[in-house]
Amino acid sequence: MKDEEGLATDEENNQPIEEKEAEPEEEKKEKKKERGLWLDAWQDPLAGVRAFSGALDLADIQGDGDHKLLIADASRKLKVFCGQSLVSENPLLDTPCAIASFYMDYNEPVRRPAVAVAAGPYIFIYKNLRPYYKFTLPPMEINQIESDVWSNLRNGKIAIQAAVDDLENAKENGVVLTARSLDLLSLEEDPDKQQTFVNDHKNLPLIQQTVITAVTVLRKDKDEHGAVGCLVIGTENTRVLILDPTGSSIMKKVQLPSIPAFVVATGLYDVDYRIVIACRNGNVYTVKNGELMGIIIELESQPCGLVRVDKSIIVGTMANVLHAHHVKGMQPYTPPITHHTSHITHHTSHITHHTSHITQHTSHITHHTSHITHHPSHITHHTSHITHHTS
Repeated sequence: MKDEEGLATDEENNQPIEEKEAEPEEEKKEKKKERGLWLDAWQDPLAGVRAFSGALDLADIQGDGDHKLLIADASRKLKVFCGQSLVSENPLLDTPCAIASFYMDYNEPVRRPAVAVAAGPYIFIYKNLRPYYKFTLPPMEINQIESDVWSNLRNGKIAIQAAVDDLENAKENGVVLTARSLDLLSLEEDPDKQQTFVNDHKNLPLIQQTVITAVTVLRKDKDEHGAVGCLVIGTENTRVLILDPTGSSIMKKVQLPSIPAFVVATGLYDVDYRIVIACRNGNVYTVKNGELMGIIIELESQPCGLVRVDKSIIVGTMANVLHAHHVKGMQPYTPPITHHTSHITHHTSHITHHTSHITQHTSHITHHTSHITHHPSHITHHTSHITHHTS
């Protein structure tokens, strides 16, 4: 009767077998989250490091093949970690915003990279962790209207209220004013403070300094480890600058529509190169061989990470979305992300492993080709034997 009712039975105990309840999908997901995808190789909650992702770098600063972790800390210190230990701390002259390591020449017998630390309008270059050179960004160009207003104030040719009106009109027409003019406009409701401010500043030179927002490295003439590189700098006045390998002069200037937040460079400066820039206005621009291209990638929110993988541009945004675009602007996919993106980097060791594997198969094919070449000679031998019998 049990068989007819369709119930499975145990042959020995003649008891129905109870089916196990399937584990709910939510519990499976919770267990996966508890296990996690990453293993903590090392963690130090008392390290006291305060730095953004752009202020971290790995470099072989001793030339011995052992890469060390460099951190430009917000406490104005350049910290060097080797393994799990802090090996050195070097004081910085200003609060850093970015760090990059690059090779300046081919003359040294032991290849040691220089370390560039960006802080304010300066690039502090260190060799062997010792101060080597300081590069200062050139001052911003002052608009002629603003320059004339302060010149007239200095010579007493214009009243303060008329000068304030001229500066206000220039600002409404899109002129980028200096910090001095903006401070004067903020005192518009107090004539006495305006008079004091003008008397204190009218005889000083009118200079506006910009600051650095992003730094990366573009290789100059060789696409290999240890090749000479050029610093690529993004500035607050919407420019991208390419320095020479010594870091002492500017080789190329490019004007952008917005302030650069992330900069990635690929290619060689002497051959062909591209610089991808994610800006604060939520757009991604491309510079090819020193010229700004017309390809613009528009994002739904501000970027928070940028990498270049082969011919793809990967951008993470504050809307928890990872955009993958072709260099020509096409968008192949946009996978959603469940967590907030803080940084994106590119890992290449797995690709190198597959390349060696392909090389191994190529040599195997070459071996078979030589074996095929051997057989035609064997066929020729039999042909000569048949000719002999015919004669």
